[in-house]
Amino acid sequence: MRNSSILKSRFWIAGTGRRLIHQHGPQVALTAIYLTASPHSHMSGIYYLPPGTAGDELGIGADEFIRIVRILERERFCQYDRDACVILVLTMLAHQVSRDWKAGDKRIRTIEGHLAALPHSDLIAVFRHRYGMPEGASEGASHAPCQGASEGAWHAGPNPLPEPKPSPPPPKPGQAGNFPPLDENGLDVEGR
Repeated sequence: MRNSSILKSRFWIAGTGRRLIHQHGPQVALTAIYLTASPHSHMSGIYYLPPGTAGDELGIGADEFIRIVRILERERFCQYDRDACVILVLTMLAHQVSRDWKAGDKRIRTIEGHLAALPHSDLIAVFRHRYGMPEGASEGASHAPCQGASEGAWHAGPNPLPEPKPSPPPPKPGQAGNFPPLDENGLDVEGR
């Protein structure tokens, strides 16, 4: 589960958010924000997301979520593999992490592990091509497809993602928080 995301203010005044609100309404823009900041999202922008889960959390239902995702796909904001329940927010990695990668960057290993845990999806190859990541050993796990994807009964299949680490206990009153060290991009160093 993610505990923070980056949403740049220009989203509202000159970017994607303004365009989505004016052309499609606020629910489409809210769904776009949800896709970048939901607790299920991943810094890479590709992650497992059943429509029933998203629809429930947005308060709109699975069918409405799918309808909005189709709009976001036409707007080239994301791509969604309905059979595997895998979403790819197309520019999320660049906005959440970096556009520049250095040799030996530990985040690449983290992303490789994440890709390996996803259900098999053609979006993994799209992601690799988009960000110039070579084909690795991970091409997605062989989990069952998103159950009910064809029948319209939107159930989550088995969760292929690892369980999150338990949160550390809160600091005692009067003590400073025990925050992990951050790298130059403001990401936790300990989580790698």
